[in-house]
Amino acid sequence: MHNPIDRRQFLNRTTRAAIAGSLAAAIWNSPSPARAGQFTGKIKKAVKYHMIQEKLPPLDKLKMLRDLGFDGVEPRAMLKPEQAIARASQQLDFPVHGVVNASNPDIVSAIDQAADYGATSVLHVVRYNTKIPYLQNYQETQDIIRAAIPRAEEKQVSILIENVWATY
Repeated sequence: MHNPIDRRQFLNRTTRAAIAGSLAAAIWNSPSPARAGQFTGKIKKAVKYHMIQEKLPPLDKLKMLRDLGFDGVEPRAMLKPEQAIARASQQLDFPVHGVVNASNPDIVSAIDQAADYGATSVLHVVRYNTKIPYLQNYQETQDIIRAAIPRAEEKQVSILIENVWATY
């Protein structure tokens, strides 16, 4: 004999089936995870080198950061890289994680600086130039980044992109 189900049972069963189907699809169709270092149970903290305003030599600045509990530092890309930062980093075994390249179209030099420091990344800050159309700004930025990819691959330095609405 056929037992009809009431509305509540129907909604309960169809909701469960939909959730099960969605979960199965998510599991089967999920992309492979991003390749990153294995999580060691600790999130590493770094700070921008130029945020330290005290007039101290690089060695003392990095000692201070280490003593405050930071795990590394990120200097900004400079026309003339400060070799004292690299020496202090090596002397203290306090890593330079990356280089901050704030809106400088010369990403290749920043990549070279990162490699010189032993860093693994360059943070390229993309700003919106209000003097040109948005699409043009977007395309020019893509061209700049694409041109730097071969050097980044050669030096094994990742290009990180930060999109900000700050204008210049």
